[in-house]
Amino acid sequence: MPQQGLAARSLVVLATTIPLLAPGSVPVRAQSPEAFVPVTDAMLQDPAPGDWLTWHRSLNSWGYSPLDQIDRDNVDDIQMAWTRALAPGMQQGTPLVYDGVMPIPNPRDVIQVLDADTGEIVWKFEQRAGTTSLVATGGGLVFGLIGNGRGCALDHETGEVLREINLGSSVTGFPITYAVDGRQYVVVSTGTSLSSRDNMRLTPELRPSKGNNFFVFALPD
Repeated sequence: MPQQGLAARSLVVLATTIPLLAPGSVPVRAQSPEAFVPVTDAMLQDPAPGDWLTWHRSLNSWGYSPLDQIDRDNVDDIQMAWTRALAPGMQQGTPLVYDGVMPIPNPRDVIQVLDADTGEIVWKFEQRAGTTSLVATGGGLVFGLIGNGRGCALDHETGEVLREINLGSSVTGFPITYAVDGRQYVVVSTGTSLSSRDNMRLTPELRPSKGNNFFVFALPD
């Protein structure tokens, strides 16, 4: 069902990682509600000219935009519209843009969700432990996983943590969600990997077990 709020747009198209709550997290801030239109398969196949919904904008990976306001005749006149500092560290993130909202990953497990027109922060989430992966749903949630063995459900409008679960061992795989006979499930796997080992260096005081496990969650019958 449709969700409300400018910030609600921020995570529906997010195909990058997002951090989860851990010691040192930063509160989030939402903007005023507005009508929200979810991204559809048709939009991904043929993005609106002003949107950048995937890594190379379109599924053919051309990296091409039809926008032509800035062209060969006036490109020498462009000026900086806004800028915003990112977290220190190695940076290789690609911002996405949908309907004027820009989520962008940062080094050191920081996510900034920005107003693409002004650069103003819609909300920010920050924590120390290494983040692995996420999935956004039509229920207004972002299920995310963290290397120290925790899983969280975030409100995609505000970044508020609605549920946090200790899974016991490092999260290594991407979460998924599926349905059987109308019942929705959320799946998480844990274990050890090269990435989980590196993530643990960020929080040496947190040492989950090394067990390989498979967790499936659902609402009660």
